[in-house]
Amino acid sequence: MANLFNLVRAFGRISSHSLTSVSHERCLNRRYDRVLCNRCEHVCGADAISLDIVPSIDGTACTGCGVCVNVCPTGAFALRDISKENIISSIEEGKTVVFSCKTIEKFDDPSYVPVPCIGYLCEGMLIKAASVSEKVILNGAGCDHCKLKIDMDTVQRKINLANTVLGSFGKIENIELSVDSTGDAPTKDAFGRKSIDYLRNMTGDSGQNSEPSGESSIIQVTHMLLIDAISSLNEPIDDVIKLESGPLYNFDIMDACDLCGICAAMCPTGALRLSEDKDRSIEFNISFCIGCDLCKGVCKSDAIDNVADISLSDVISSDWISLISSELVQCKRCKRYIASIKKDDLCPSCSLEQDIERQFLQ
Repeated sequence: MANLFNLVRAFGRISSHSLTSVSHERCLNRRYDRVLCNRCEHVCGADAISLDIVPSIDGTACTGCGVCVNVCPTGAFALRDISKENIISSIEEGKTVVFSCKTIEKFDDPSYVPVPCIGYLCEGMLIKAASVSEKVILNGAGCDHCKLKIDMDTVQRKINLANTVLGSFGKIENIELSVDSTGDAPTKDAFGRKSIDYLRNMTGDSGQNSEPSGESSIIQVTHMLLIDAISSLNEPIDDVIKLESGPLYNFDIMDACDLCGICAAMCPTGALRLSEDKDRSIEFNISFCIGCDLCKGVCKSDAIDNVADISLSDVISSDWISLISSELVQCKRCKRYIASIKKDDLCPSCSLEQDIERQFLQ
């Protein structure tokens, strides 16, 4: 029994030293009972993430690739030993940049920038790197044989979006993916634990979580980095780009909306807000939206619809846009001012109460 206890305790120590940390307080499944988000579990090629309402990480299986960091809409995941900002800060301006997780022997070459996995790279990192470099290459050599099974189509979509944004600002579209496979396929420790100290020394990272945890900011670092990267490019030449699946999101509200405001009340980042002056309106800030779709899930009128058109100037300005508005009117029964009168000049609550009373009086 004592030996079994020691094994369990040892396993606990190993699990607690996973290369990836998770903040359960930031997880949508924890914050909202009706949400079932499993993006992290779905993309984990090492099968290190399991879900029981909130995610848990098997420290013995986690490779520290960081792909889960990108897909989590609220930034609940973070790598313990490196951050996106430190990787970007290590880039030498004016040169070709090669992001790679495999070619360790070439990391003495200043053009090579080590990353946990090219799947860890996000659009904001690519835009930042491209804006200061002659050329940006993502080294995908060996990825087709890697046990993590990174979705190269997703990597290519990130590159395409970053190039589209650069082109919209009149910049050179200088990001490309290289998949010429030579040598052996990377293994779990090809980058991971054996090279994490090298990367930490190169970037000057202290080894602590540099990405937010807890509830200080529910907007993920990946999203904030993208907004900052776009904002640093000055004024767009072509303002509107089309995105069907993020990482920027736009919405429209249809006439079925009764301006109840539950979407604004439930929005975890405050991208939607209810404004009341002479009119009641629902306003939207595109730079805050993380695409969690919680607003659509709670809308009882099914009035929220995705829009593919993304205005880059709206992203840069972070202005509030009114999606729908209505003049405030007074309910004749409760005297409250509301935006929508359903029938008999009564608000929805009073109208329901009146119907119930009539049923009992009949």
